[in-house]
Amino acid sequence: MSNENKVQAKKSGLTFISLLALLYVALVLEPAAIYLGLLSSTGGWVSSYMIQFVVLMLFSEIASLMMGRNLTPQEGTIIFFLSPIMAGGGVFGGLLINLYYRQCPYTIQTGIADKIPIWAAPLLSSRAVITRTFLSSDWVFPIAVSLVSSFLTIVADVSLSYLLIEQYVKTEKLPFPVAPVHREAILTLTNKDPNRIKLFTIAAAASFLYYFTLYGLPLMFSIAPLIPFPWIDLTYVSRMILGGSAFAISTDLLQLALGWLIPWEIVLSAFLTSVFVFLIGNPLALRIKSPFFEMWQKDWTPMMDFSQIWQRSLRDVWISPTIGVFVAAAIIPLFMNWRSFIKAISGLSRPSEEREANKGVQIGSTVVIMIGYLGSVTVGFLLSYWLLKDTFAKSVVNTLLLAAIWYIVPFLQAILTGRMIAESSMTIQIPYIKEAMIYASGYTGVDVWFAPVQVTSGAASLVHYNKVCEMTNTDWGSFIKAYFLAIILSWIFGFIYWSLFWKMSPIPSYVYPWTLISWPIGAINLSVWITRAYNIFIPELMAAGFIVTALLYGISLLLHLPIALTGIAIGMGSDFPSMLQLLIGASLERYYLRKKFGKAWEDQYKPVIVAGLSAGLGLILALSVAVAILRIALFSNPY
Repeated sequence: MSNENKVQAKKSGLTFISLLALLYVALVLEPAAIYLGLLSSTGGWVSSYMIQFVVLMLFSEIASLMMGRNLTPQEGTIIFFLSPIMAGGGVFGGLLINLYYRQCPYTIQTGIADKIPIWAAPLLSSRAVITRTFLSSDWVFPIAVSLVSSFLTIVADVSLSYLLIEQYVKTEKLPFPVAPVHREAILTLTNKDPNRIKLFTIAAAASFLYYFTLYGLPLMFSIAPLIPFPWIDLTYVSRMILGGSAFAISTDLLQLALGWLIPWEIVLSAFLTSVFVFLIGNPLALRIKSPFFEMWQKDWTPMMDFSQIWQRSLRDVWISPTIGVFVAAAIIPLFMNWRSFIKAISGLSRPSEEREANKGVQIGSTVVIMIGYLGSVTVGFLLSYWLLKDTFAKSVVNTLLLAAIWYIVPFLQAILTGRMIAESSMTIQIPYIKEAMIYASGYTGVDVWFAPVQVTSGAASLVHYNKVCEMTNTDWGSFIKAYFLAIILSWIFGFIYWSLFWKMSPIPSYVYPWTLISWPIGAINLSVWITRAYNIFIPELMAAGFIVTALLYGISLLLHLPIALTGIAIGMGSDFPSMLQLLIGASLERYYLRKKFGKAWEDQYKPVIVAGLSAGLGLILALSVAVAILRIALFSNPY
C-alpha cells in the first residue's frame, strides 16, 4: 500500500454523532457521576466504567436508528475514551475541598485553617461562602488560578505525549497489552461482527452476573456484600506464621483477566516484589533494630487487618525506598535506550506520512512540541513563583525546587508512566514527590501546599489512546481536538453542576454522605503533612531503593533472568491481592489457555473476552447506580 493510501485510511472521529455523545455525557451523565462521587467511595471508578461502555453502546444504537448506519470505529474511539474524561466536573470539587479546610476542626486545631491563602479559597466571611455560590467576585482569583494551572498541565501532557508516542509506539514498538482489548471493544460494538458479538456477549453476561453479586446487590439494596470486596482478608492467618505480614485474595474478576494480557516477566517481577514487601519485608522491619523502622515497630499491632498494615507500613517503611525504585525505573531505561530516545526526538523533526499529507506547521513537529511543553511549564512556574514570591520562593534554593517540580518532575513521571502503560497497562506515578521536595526545602508555611504545581502526568494515557487510534485508523489530530473539547465541556458543565449541588446543601453534609467520611480524612492527612508529624522521607532509604533496583536489573541482564524494572515498580506501588490475582491470571493463560486453544486463537479472541468482561462490569454499575439513586431519592429520611 502506498504512503498516500495509508494516510487516507486515517479518518476523523469528530463527527456530529460523536459530538452528540459528548454533549449527552455533559448534560446527563456528568451530574450523575459527580453526585455518585459525593455519595459513595466507589464513585470515581464506577463512573469511568459505567460511562465508557454505556455511552458507546447507546450511541451505537442511536446511529443505527437515526442515521441507518453503524458507528464508525473512529467515532467509537472518541466516544469510548473521552466520555469518562468528562465525569469529574473539572476543578470545582477541589476548590470546595480547599474551602472546607478553612472550617474543618482538624485544620483549625493544628493552626492551618487561617493560613490557607486567598487564591486557594475565599474567606468564610465572604458573601460567596455565606450564600453558597460560585457566582461571586470572591471566587474569581481561586477559580482563575485553578483553571489556568489545569490548562497548562494539559498542554504539557499533550506535548510530552508526542515524544512518548515517537519513543514507545514508533521506535521501541512496545506491546501496549490493553490496547487490543480496547480496540476489540470499540470494533465489536461498532462493526457488530457476529462471531465477536457472540463471544463478547457471553463474557459480558458472565461478568454481569458476577459483579451483580459483588457490587450490584450492596449498591442497589444497601446490604452487606455476599462476596467481600475488594479482597478476602486472610491476614489473621499469615500473622500466625509471620507477625507483621499481610495476606489477602482479590475478588476482582477483571484483575484476573488483566493477567492474561501483561507480559509474564512483568507479572512475575511485580508479584515477587509484592511478596517481599508484604510477606517478608514488613516482618523483617519489625525485628531489625534500626531508627529507620522505629515508627513501624511502634505502630504495628497484632490485630491489624490488611488495609491497616498496607497503609501504615507504606508510610512508616516503604515511601522512601519506593521513591528510589520509581526514579530508577524512570531513569535506567532512558539511559539504556538513549540511542532510541535520541532517534525518537530526531524522528519528530522528520516528515511523517501524515505530516506530508498536510500543509503548514503540524502539532507533532519538534518546534511546536518544545514550545508547548517549555511554554506551558514556564508559565506554570511563573504563576507559582508569583503566588509564593513573598514566602516559599524568597529562597533561591526553594525557587530552584519549584522550578524542578514544574520542569523536571512531569518529564520523569511521563517517561515512567508511559513505559508502564506501554509494557503492562498499569500507571503508577512516583509517589509523594511534591511532599518530599517541600520537606527538603525546610519551609514550614502553609501556602506552598496549595500552590498550583504539576507533579503528575497524563501523557501516558494519551500515548495509550494514540496506540488504539492507530489500531482503529483514527486520525490523531481529530482525537486531540475532541480531547480539548471534552475537557472544556467538562469544565463548563462542571461549574453549573457543582454550583447546583452546593446550593442544594452544604458540602460536606448528610445529603452527600461520602464527603462526611472522606473530606475529614483528607483534612487529617493534610494536617499531618503540613505539621511534619512524621519524618517519612529518608534519603538513605531512597538511595537504597535506587541502588537495589539498579543491581537487580544489572543481574537480570547478565544472567538473562525474567526480571522487569516496570514489574518491580508496579509491585512496590500496588497492593498484594492485585499482584496475586495478576499472577493467577497470567499462569492460567500461560499454562492452560495457550496450550488448550493455541496462540493463534488467543491472539484473536482473548481481547474480545476481556472487553466483554469490562462491558459487563460497566453495565451492572450503571444499573446499580440508577437503582441506588432512585432508592435514596424515594426512601431517604430528610431529617
